[in-house]
Amino acid sequence: MSRFPKILLFDIDATLLLTGGIGRISFQRIFKEKFGIDDAWTGLVPDGKTDPLIFDEIALRALGRPLSPDEYRRLCRAYSANFKRMIGSDAKFRLMPGVKILLQKLASMDNVILGLQTGNFEDIAWLKLERGQIRNHFEFGGFGSDHHDRARLIRAALERGFGRIKKSIPPRNIFIIGDSVQDVTSAKRLGLRSIAVTTGRASYAELQECGPDFLLKDLSNSHLFTKLILS
Repeated sequence: MSRFPKILLFDIDATLLLTGGIGRISFQRIFKEKFGIDDAWTGLVPDGKTDPLIFDEIALRALGRPLSPDEYRRLCRAYSANFKRMIGSDAKFRLMPGVKILLQKLASMDNVILGLQTGNFEDIAWLKLERGQIRNHFEFGGFGSDHHDRARLIRAALERGFGRIKKSIPPRNIFIIGDSVQDVTSAKRLGLRSIAVTTGRASYAELQECGPDFLLKDLSNSHLFTKLILS
């Protein structure tokens, strides 16, 4: 491994995979069970948001108040249980184009370290990767359960990554890969490089406007991707 390896932190939803709406269904189900609220998800745009922020947004709109700490803990447990029951049987689950081949290629490179930066709670994140059979490529990450703010959870991921390799890495060697404007703006806040993909709801123009270092249609061109991170 070179003196300064590359750290790549991937978003999950709409970057690596799609669950087919399991998260939305689980959120709606637990708010129905706990508070009798129908269609709690209606009008919510989850792109780039952490799970704690989604809980807060739904509660403020549907209940007109924040959740109490006890309510939040109970909803988190119910959400995790619902998600775990549903993830194994959803026929709409799929990996995004080129993801499996790209991850296999990156994992074979001795100067590349793969991690996660996702708004998902940690247990939910690992369940998704296990369902997609790509869990083995990742050993650490930053999660919505670390912090509601995306830049803060990216810092948590980097602390774990630096701890694994016993050294810090220059910002130029750290890439944030994601499909949302928040992925790009969080990378900028931290002085990191970003690779945006148009596999989510954000359009090419919207992503281009926020100024990622690189902008790709998807992750299907593994040769181009590796060329970019090694440049």
